[in-house]
Amino acid sequence: MESKEQISVKPENIEVKWGNFATTSAKGKMLNWGIEPEECPICRDTVMNTGAGFGQTASFFACCGGKICHECFIQTQLTPDRDRCPLCRADTSDCSEEAELKRIQARADRGDPSAMYNIASYYDNGKMGIIQDQKTARVWYEKTALKGHSRAANNLACSHRDGEGGPVNRKEAVKWFRVAAELGHAQAATNLGLALMSGNGVNRDLKDAEV
Repeated sequence: MESKEQISVKPENIEVKWGNFATTSAKGKMLNWGIEPEECPICRDTVMNTGAGFGQTASFFACCGGKICHECFIQTQLTPDRDRCPLCRADTSDCSEEAELKRIQARADRGDPSAMYNIASYYDNGKMGIIQDQKTARVWYEKTALKGHSRAANNLACSHRDGEGGPVNRKEAVKWFRVAAELGHAQAATNLGLALMSGNGVNRDLKDAEV
């Protein structure tokens, strides 16, 4: 559901920094794709790239949502406690998809935004044994967006724009693109700028379209 377009409203004012997946907008605001580099909590020496497809160097734990760098993960697998999460100490011996989903769902039910986003994306794309249901995905995206999750807000906007999981609603799309953009999501800022340029779902405003 998340838009694949990489269109810049004003290319000459966009500086892409692939090292940290950030973009500097024309107004000097730092934007990203909802993915922030994190320091490994164990070694403190590695800045982890946690985004899939962006040279990911972190291992995730569904039980607590924590991450450690790949090197530290390898070291944990050489210890007698290799079947326990090194962060929350939960039993991780069952690595089946069903067990992973159960752990993520439990966190989502407790209000963990990352887990909630995962559940939304599973419904959106029909993954982890969940049958695709974009109506339910939209519900989860909204719950997650209300917790300040930029990627969820952007995907929710896309669902309203494209009519996935419900009717097309351009005004709602612009509303959530603006929320995501204000949270620093680069793609949402681009989509908001395009809407402002075209007047699609919002009054046309070329000045405000400068992201």
